[in-house]
Order: sequence, then C-alpha cells, then structure tokens
Amino acid sequence: MLTLTEQLQRVLRHQPQAPAVIDDRTRDTWASFGARVMGIALTLKTAGVSPGDRVTILAGNSSNYLACYFAIPWVGAIALPLNSRLSQPEMQYILQDAGTRVLITDEEFSEQATALLTPMTGVSKLLFFSDMEMPPLSEEASFRWSASARAHGTHGYRCAVLHRRNNRCA
Repeated sequence: MLTLTEQLQRVLRHQPQAPAVIDDRTRDTWASFGARVMGIALTLKTAGVSPGDRVTILAGNSSNYLACYFAIPWVGAIALPLNSRLSQPEMQYILQDAGTRVLITDEEFSEQATALLTPMTGVSKLLFFSDMEMPPLSEEASFRWSASARAHGTHGYRCAVLHRRNNRCA
C-alpha cells in the first residue's frame, strides 16, 4: 500500500505526461499537476507552515483544491476541508477547535474567509489560490503525507478526526 504522496511520486516517475486532472478550466498532466502541488507546498513552507500545523481549505471544487489537498500533507501539515455551506459561527468553532493557523481560499469564498480572520479562530494567515507559486518539479522535497477530516461529534458540533502521517491508503 502507498500513501497519497508516494502514489503521486510514483506516477510522476512513470507516467508524467498522462492526463491527471480535468475540470472546467484546467486540463493537467501528472507533470503539471505535480508542479502545482510542489508550488503550493513551497508557498506553505514560505508562509511558515510546519509539520503538524492545521491548514484549512475553504474553496469551490477545482483542480486547485485537489492540488492543495496533496500539497498540505506534503509539508507535513494536516489538511482540513471546510464546508462552505456552514454558518459563520460553525466555521469559527471548527477553526478554533482544530487549531487552524492558515486558511486557503479562492476568489469565490474570499469574503467568507476574510471574515474568519479573527482572534477567536486563531487563523493567522489567509492565502489565495492566485498567490500560490509554481516552481519546476526539481524543487520537490521529501515531505510526508498526513491528513485530517471533520466528523460530527456526539455533542452535535463537528470535531477533528486526524489521520497520522504513517496511515496508508489502498
């Protein structure tokens, strides 16, 4: 079994020109998708994201979202997808409960994301997809995979469910 990071590294070695991601605006090969993942990972490292930090994504479905989901664990951080349909107080509770340091968003959700930058949530940095760097694949670093998901707790509030770096996927 391979982690997602190992799977990405493997496909980059063996099929870099094969189609990877297709959405309304983008058609990426694995090489270009991998370059985007590495660029986002570099941006996160430059922004001060460290292993174990929680990084939340508040954005619409897109290839950029997927690239962020790969890049966050690439730097050892924990990815936390945030449902845009939640109320502002619910989002604030989740960010505070998870200890999120960085929030990534797109233009569509920029107003909601900006409103979440309060001392109560603890979010110290807001990054936009448009701010992400795109270095060549040679900038690859040997970071490890880790991830997070949100689940409803028995108390009715959503709470963090963390997957450690050594978890594997089939």
